[in-house]
Amino acid sequence: MPAVQKITHLNTILEKLYNIGTAFSDSDFGLLYGHIKRKITHRSLLLLYTNFEHISALKRQLPYLLAMAKKHVLVVIFFENSELDKLINTDAEDMQSIYHKTIAEKFSLG
Repeated sequence: MPAVQKITHLNTILEKLYNIGTAFSDSDFGLLYGHIKRKITHRSLLLLYTNFEHISALKRQLPYLLAMAKKHVLVVIFFENSELDKLINTDAEDMQSIYHKTIAEKFSLG
């Protein structure tokens, strides 16, 4: 959304963010980069909210992030996977919880 010099602009941004849905699929940063390159012609502040479950996913997307950052000011905000942290920090009491905790730890290490 374009920048506006109004004190109420922050509320507009918050409303737009609140109404965003998700499909819980991997983001296509190549598609995002192409869209930004075509549509945003002036140097802009870009706020990108994302998370990466694995370091390999970050490495795949890093070239696109770096390309965006060459022309724009890119701020990447990472979400923490609180469910994963909860699994890792919970004491395992049976075989199933040991299995879940082990898998969560492997995901965490990426």
